[in-house]
Amino acid sequence: MAKPPSPKAQKHAQRWQRLRQFDTDKLADVVGHIGQPLKGVIGVDEVGRGSLVGPVVAAAVCLPHTLCATEHDWLLAIDDSKASHLNRAKRLRLKDAIQAHGLWGLGQASVEEIAHLNIVNASLLAGHRALAALAQQFDCDLTHYLTLMDGRHRIPQHNAPQLSQIKGDAHSAAIAAASIVAKAERDAMIDTAALQYPGYGWEQNAGYPTPAHQKAIAQLGVTPMHRHSYKTVQAACQAEAVQQTLS
Repeated sequence: MAKPPSPKAQKHAQRWQRLRQFDTDKLADVVGHIGQPLKGVIGVDEVGRGSLVGPVVAAAVCLPHTLCATEHDWLLAIDDSKASHLNRAKRLRLKDAIQAHGLWGLGQASVEEIAHLNIVNASLLAGHRALAALAQQFDCDLTHYLTLMDGRHRIPQHNAPQLSQIKGDAHSAAIAAASIVAKAERDAMIDTAALQYPGYGWEQNAGYPTPAHQKAIAQLGVTPMHRHSYKTVQAACQAEAVQQTLS
């Protein structure tokens, strides 16, 4: 007799079914509304909006309907990338599995673009670039898919069916998968930057304004990687300028 699944395994399986069903239901609603078939759902999510350093990174992911958890048990781990059961190593393994079996694309907006556009519009630009990368890599016509955007905004001038979903990574399998790919990608980028600019603890804080990071900024100053359009960084620049004047 087969051993019954553990409560933890049951919880993961129930979450996966709920996430997948959300995408299925949204796709059916849109198909019914527009009156034409669609091939699947592409989830788009970004990471790094609250970080003080580096680009904002977005991923676009489509998990084919042919993927099932009985054959690919890694699907059961898909969740909001910030979920407590997903550490860096697990996110990286999931990223590799998602990219091996799904359609995906990555995009980013630079520190300069964040300053010029603001973080919301820069995030949408990164999402647009992620979708374009997916379309190019897989010779994919985006008008044949439903795009689900995390958050309250939609990508401007995206000529395809599109919906937004607040806290989408907790509702949609495609958005949750995108959040994992985007976070694993950005974490690797910031880890590399941490080697160039040691002392700020980016390998632990990913550039977010932790007390240790803010203390390091006060002691070491700001770097070209810092987002000078952010108030926390601006305040540090002003304090540094005052200190130089007094010295």
